[in-house]
Amino acid sequence: MKVSVLIKAYNHERFIADAVESVLEQRVGCDYEIVIGEDCSTDGTRAVLLSLRDKYPDHVRLLLRDRNLGNIRNFTDALRACRGEYVALLDGDDYWISPLKLRHQIAFLDAHREFSSCAHNAVVVDESARSFLGTYHRQGRSHVITLRRMLMSDPVPTSSVMFRRGLFAEFPDWYYTVMMGDWPLHVLNLAHGNMWYESAVLAAHRVHPSGLWSGADPVRRRTARIEIYWRLNEELGLAHDALIRARIARQYVALAEHYAENGDIIRARECVRHAVRAYRWAPRLLLRRSFLKLLPDVFRQSRRISGSAGLLL
Repeated sequence: MKVSVLIKAYNHERFIADAVESVLEQRVGCDYEIVIGEDCSTDGTRAVLLSLRDKYPDHVRLLLRDRNLGNIRNFTDALRACRGEYVALLDGDDYWISPLKLRHQIAFLDAHREFSSCAHNAVVVDESARSFLGTYHRQGRSHVITLRRMLMSDPVPTSSVMFRRGLFAEFPDWYYTVMMGDWPLHVLNLAHGNMWYESAVLAAHRVHPSGLWSGADPVRRRTARIEIYWRLNEELGLAHDALIRARIARQYVALAEHYAENGDIIRARECVRHAVRAYRWAPRLLLRRSFLKLLPDVFRQSRRISGSAGLLL
């Protein structure tokens, strides 16, 4: 089996057929499978998938849960069931728009053994997929994404990623506790080789209110990122400690701004404190360019909260 396409499905009745059919339209030229973790949906998602499995039994493999496992465990269990040399990710509410997407990525990974993974750009559409909202990234050049670049943000759409299966033995225990699984997965894979990012638009990323990430409130998303950063810092043996602490501080500054705008001065002040403490006021870190760039934001939020130029620590 050359490639496994892994799809997580939960309450995707309106979208899941688009996702699966976009895989079946691929001109792959090799053996592939579609492994779908159906996480005990409360709508008609399972019925749609059963119909697709009956229609395409040679390609569609359904993992039908007896109870809801949750996003992370549904994903890790489906990944263990994959048999392909490569795994391509596709969220149940997204779809691919190029029938050559898999072929291009397989050819790249076959030819570049030093890379752990590859990804590409995507168009962003609304819930109905009729309104064009832009692209995931502005059109630019294809480039290499390093581990450090991935730690700075999550620069790729999940449904664009293909990676080599089995780069690490098991997921760390903390992985099962976080809200978002795709970004830390990319980091874990990048510890074994860079990712190639192709500027071509080969997929569609759907934004809708019921999306696990896009539907979450801003505070939940930022606190989730902070938790993942702390976990990754330990997982990577503090090898990127200064960079990760800078990113944590930025998340806290953004939270402080959010709380200040909503009149919650106590929480805003606490977030400023956390932003500073993320760097521990350590001289060797305070002099780093990344923190110096952050200082104006920290002081601006402090002045906004306290009405003075000093930090209330």
